[in-house]
Amino acid sequence: DNLVGLAKPSQEFELDPDSFFMTEKILDFTVVAVRPLSGSGVSIGGYGHLPLISKQGKIRLGDPVNIIHHPGGDPKKITLRNNQLIFIRNESDAGANPESPGNYCLYLTDTLKGSSGAPVFNDRWEVVALHHAGAPISLRDNGMEILEDENSGAADLKANEGIRVSAVVRAIQHHKFTEGQHHMATRRDALLNLWRRQPQSRRESATAAQTDAGQTKVIRSNGVTITITID
Repeated sequence: DNLVGLAKPSQEFELDPDSFFMTEKILDFTVVAVRPLSGSGVSIGGYGHLPLISKQGKIRLGDPVNIIHHPGGDPKKITLRNNQLIFIRNESDAGANPESPGNYCLYLTDTLKGSSGAPVFNDRWEVVALHHAGAPISLRDNGMEILEDENSGAADLKANEGIRVSAVVRAIQHHKFTEGQHHMATRRDALLNLWRRQPQSRRESATAAQTDAGQTKVIRSNGVTITITID
């Protein structure tokens, strides 16, 4: 919506699977090319893109998560608070076993059917997961257990499950294209290189020093330096 609450005009872009297409059934995601212009001639490049950072450590247990989604197929919604990451764990078998718990994370947030495929962000707006399912949880003295669908009635709470971005990028990187799909492998490599070139987020750091003129505080954040002098 715009600033006065009216819906902005939507744009429709056709998919282009002949240019690029890959799917991973177990990890439950698909990557497909989109044509560069909408039906009314608007460039998709104007919308920007979200880089997928393969390095782990973008979020910690207990951190808040943000999600941009279309719950119930409604217009875009942004869920910002009352959300928390409740499970994330690095597993040594994650790369070889798509079903490893190390490829997934659990979080609390408000979603509905239609939210699947939404990006899940940390508070620096880095994508940490791809939302894909609800997860009924039973709380135990020694932790928690994800229940099967037939036992979901005994759940203590309903969490959400996302595919970790590190697992998504790894699957894209190692996907095997057929002999007639060399152009797709080339496009895949270009996409991975684009993500690698994205600037990594930098945490704020601050230092203070005494000078003859008074106290000077230097604040450096995301490449910007601000100097404040108090007389």
